[in-house]
Amino acid sequence: MTPFFQLDPKIESASAAALQQVAPRFTEIDEVTEYNQLKVLRAFMDNGISERHFGSSTGYGYGDEGRETLDKVWAQVFGAEDALVRHNFTCGTHTLAVALFGVLRPGDKMLCVSGMPYDTLHSVIGLTGENMGSLKDYGIAFDCVPLKEEHLDYEAIANAVDDTVTMVYIQRSRGYELRASLSLEETQKVAEIAKEKNPNCIVMVDNCYCEFVNKQEPPGGGRSDRRVADQKRRRRYGPHRRLHSRAPRFGRKVRLSADHPRTGAGSGRHSGNES
Repeated sequence: MTPFFQLDPKIESASAAALQQVAPRFTEIDEVTEYNQLKVLRAFMDNGISERHFGSSTGYGYGDEGRETLDKVWAQVFGAEDALVRHNFTCGTHTLAVALFGVLRPGDKMLCVSGMPYDTLHSVIGLTGENMGSLKDYGIAFDCVPLKEEHLDYEAIANAVDDTVTMVYIQRSRGYELRASLSLEETQKVAEIAKEKNPNCIVMVDNCYCEFVNKQEPPGGGRSDRRVADQKRRRRYGPHRRLHSRAPRFGRKVRLSADHPRTGAGSGRHSGNES
């Protein structure tokens, strides 16, 4: 019993019982926190983060070792091939818009499989407003698979993904909805369904608010273990390339729209070698 407040003993007893009941969950959270803290520290060490990375650079940004190394650190931490970390991404909506416009091309189709995305993305997509400069304005189609009783509708997702779909978009967090946030297992299952129906489609995950709440992250397909990712990279690029290294500029797999001027006429998307 605390001497600072005159609380009813029943309240204090109920509080102690509640804390005991949730203690295993808090222990699990502490374990994940420590794991991710060590993972970030390992990435800092692997990339040799030191005082020189905090020095100034030219206004053009050429040879900015600090910025380039930060990209490598972020890629290693999240189990990705590469990363783009910039202070002038003003908000989550801005960052998502950059990713969408960087990947999608006129004639492409975006399929959101976790219900409607954030309200702030509606104007980016072209669902609201005058659509000037939106995906819709650039001839990019949009479709949505509604949730089924506040859960992903895997059957409907499988039916919606076909050869016309360029991107399968997943929003992990609940946003302004009442549904629960999506687990890594759920996002992985959607990715497997999408790739089975259309191997050339891009799976984009909005992981906002979900970073570091698990030991793994979506870019690794639920498996961001360093050894697994390193083995994949070694098979692809050779034994001399480390996990945190960038993919080589020439020979990196990229996705380009066949309707885009750089790839010539045609339809669909192709995986090719950058040249």
